[in-house]
Amino acid sequence: MKIIFANDKEFEYIDAYSLERDFKDGYTRPSLEIRLPIIQTSYNEIAEILNDFSALKTITLIGEPTPNEDGTYGETPTSIFKDYTIKGKISVEDDILTFKIYRLSDIEIENREAKEAIDELLITMGR
Repeated sequence: MKIIFANDKEFEYIDAYSLERDFKDGYTRPSLEIRLPIIQTSYNEIAEILNDFSALKTITLIGEPTPNEDGTYGETPTSIFKDYTIKGKISVEDDILTFKIYRLSDIEIENREAKEAIDELLITMGR
């Protein structure tokens, strides 16, 4: 199974967990948690990727092909995650690196847009 970041860095992963409602910093946000063998990368490399918003713009997870009833392989499951820009934990235990990232909730996006609109209005009124 493979994870591919928007900067074309790719790694084999062991497990991936996606939650639509994960609580962090007072908000319920979508989250993505990935576990991968540390042997193919380093803590610092993953931390660098997670600090690069452009690398997190799109994350693609490619799973294992599922076997059909006749024993041949069917489709390979692929999931695409966009705009997961909030870095959560990064840890290493038993040669497994785990990291978690979050996407802004709809409420956070609406609040930011409202604040930007108010700021723009105040700037316009001050001219």
